[in-house]
Amino acid sequence: TVDEHLRAAIRNYDAEGGSIIVLDPKTGAILAMASEPTYDPYNYYKENPEELQNPIVSKQFEPGSVIKLITMAAALDAGVVTPESTYYDNGELFVGGHKTVNWTREAHGTVDMTTLLAQSLNVGAATLALWMGTDTYYDYMQSFGYGRPTGIDIMSEAGGLMPLPGDPMWEESFLATNAYGQSLAVTPIQMITAISALANDGKMMQPYLVQEMRGDKSTYVTKPKVLGQPVSKFAAQQLTAMAVNALNTAIPQAQVPGSTVAGKTGTAQIAAGSQGYDKKNYKASFVGYFPANKPKYSCIV
Repeated sequence: TVDEHLRAAIRNYDAEGGSIIVLDPKTGAILAMASEPTYDPYNYYKENPEELQNPIVSKQFEPGSVIKLITMAAALDAGVVTPESTYYDNGELFVGGHKTVNWTREAHGTVDMTTLLAQSLNVGAATLALWMGTDTYYDYMQSFGYGRPTGIDIMSEAGGLMPLPGDPMWEESFLATNAYGQSLAVTPIQMITAISALANDGKMMQPYLVQEMRGDKSTYVTKPKVLGQPVSKFAAQQLTAMAVNALNTAIPQAQVPGSTVAGKTGTAQIAAGSQGYDKKNYKASFVGYFPANKPKYSCIV
């Protein structure tokens, strides 16, 4: 079960906690979800109040590199790049006084778009956002649902945090940092809802937990609802093929025997208030969907 896999991963990586969501990208139905640490609902009054929250909908975090799939999909849909496009990566990029560097602190020279994803290049993602421009980039981010609740049928959903140009909190450097998952905050359900649109030919579905409610005289069955179409079917399919190739290159062991997985890892720094970012700890994540040619499952861990 997802609970067992989650507990095993937390032990293996000596983590403080974690979450898993498995969702049907065609309908938005949540097929499984789990979070740790958890609590005994029969004795909730004995628990730490912070652990009574469902982190899947209530806890926000900077997503890191998993958001590069969204940045790339937007750039493809906007016609700014094709999968064969290249850029020159000199290892750093200055935007609004902020220096973006790659996680390896290296320059990579001439790089194509699939390699950008496979090597998770921050400079490349920031370059895509600059090529799109502020208005286009943030139009796409809003169409993917960032900065507002999904409307899932679970209480206490947080809306995430995505300052927009003109907001007092927004800085010019955010155009670069948002592209690789910093200076914005998401919930796990927001992130998997957006990624699931890529698995569903660009259509983003309303996530839901309750399949039906039965009464004495009638039964209410939840009907799948389309929230929007952030990118075209063509762009979503292009991105999927790139994500399969990138995953095969970066972590071939992530593939499932008998299927093909499209996905992306993320290693996000943790904001530490006025101290900047935590120098020791981070949030590791993975988003993916399979079978890539006809996805039935999308997941976030």
